Amino acid sequence: MPDQYSFIIADPASGKTSPAERRQIRSHCMIGKNKREGSRRSRQTRHGNSNTPPIAIEDLGKVSTASDGSRSHAAIQWPMRVLPPLLDSRLLHVATEAGLSATDIVSQFFTFNDLKRAMYPAYKFVSFRTLDQRTSRWLVRDLAFVHSVVAVTSIYQSLTHKTPHFHLQQALSHLNQSLSSGLDASSLGPIIYTITMVAAIAAELGNYAELGVHLAGLRQIINGCGGDGYLRSEVELCFELHRLDLAYVAATGSVPIFLLRDSTPITWTPIFDAHHQLHDLEFTNSLTDPRLIVICHDLKHLTIMVNEHADQRSRIPGALFKSAVESIQSHLLQLGGDANCIIDECLRLGIMAFLTITLFQSPRGGGLSSRNTGVVQHPARQRNYIATHLRDACQAIEVSSPHLRKLVFWVLNVSAMSIYDIYEEPWLVEKWRYILDELIPGGQGGLSWEGVKMELESVFWINCVHDELGHKLFNRLIARSMNR
Repeated sequence: MPDQYSFIIADPASGKTSPAERRQIRSHCMIGKNKREGSRRSRQTRHGNSNTPPIAIEDLGKVSTASDGSRSHAAIQWPMRVLPPLLDSRLLHVATEAGLSATDIVSQFFTFNDLKRAMYPAYKFVSFRTLDQRTSRWLVRDLAFVHSVVAVTSIYQSLTHKTPHFHLQQALSHLNQSLSSGLDASSLGPIIYTITMVAAIAAELGNYAELGVHLAGLRQIINGCGGDGYLRSEVELCFELHRLDLAYVAATGSVPIFLLRDSTPITWTPIFDAHHQLHDLEFTNSLTDPRLIVICHDLKHLTIMVNEHADQRSRIPGALFKSAVESIQSHLLQLGGDANCIIDECLRLGIMAFLTITLFQSPRGGGLSSRNTGVVQHPARQRNYIATHLRDACQAIEVSSPHLRKLVFWVLNVSAMSIYDIYEEPWLVEKWRYILDELIPGGQGGLSWEGVKMELESVFWINCVHDELGHKLFNRLIARSMNR
């Protein structure tokens, strides 16, 4: 792998590269190939044929693997990329204003987009109309957006000498300047997107009060530019706002800011065909609230659809996935915490945990468990609303029937993947092992991840999202239960 990476800037007028630059791209692809002395490519290499030197990014992407097999940012190897036409000399001006080099901004923008795909499992199975093309244009004219991109990448990877806090404060400062100047059509997109990124940073760091403030501000701005009609045209943005809203409610128990709107009446008709019977819904026999059964019906249909598409190496349409998840989340939050049955409330909270780990996974480690992932998580996450109430519900339930055992076993696995540190929750390990021995009798020799996965799949499971996390958790829970 060469130590120097070239970025080719397309012509601003045509959006195309020049013949000389296209030859450079082909030359890059053919490195090490067809090196016969006297060949046309060998002569071109000696004499050179480009009059415009490319922007060179040095030492970006060298591999560094730790002894434990983990990979830092330096392990990411970037391919040659063709920059959008607008990334021209204006980027140099923005870079100077931001106190960064142009190559720093470009490399971190690419890192940001790759991180985004790592953080959101839905990119594996949903076809979104990505914002990459639009956001690349914002790099050359919006300092708040630039600083927010650097803040996000700095949280996960040591890419700059300055702290994420510095870039976050710079992003907020430039945002306030933009908002005080008034909104127009050209500034609306980057402002909304930048505030959303700042809100995502607050959620990742466990600053839920700040998250609520940012979401309320976004709600006010969006109401002023078309409200829910604006969001319907921005599927990817709407998906992220609803994810953050769910995270906010799960952490605080507060009223949702986006997911429940007075103008959108809640109906309890399944969004998928109610006449299509699902044989894997026997676990709902333990439930008492028919509204929760509607949620289970729709979520089961959605997970089956995702798995079927993934098996065929295809993706479901973004609009379909967004509307299904939005309906399930809204119904879930409409129930609130007023369930009369502890079993119903346990499953409601379990589905919230399932959605959080399905919609977002931190690049610093799957789930929220510090020793499960090697990540020191914000302590508020172990004491927040969903953690406290789910712990109470799981501990209170006596698993007295096969259907109830299956349901509680699924909730324990999902909550250990998304909320709890199993080293701090001995009750979870004990109850998990007790139910496991009841579900899959036969002692240690009869236990396997394949058998456990079958039980989890019978409730809700997305293979391409949960298999790896679930398998790792199974091994750790088995080891932990043996050391009780």
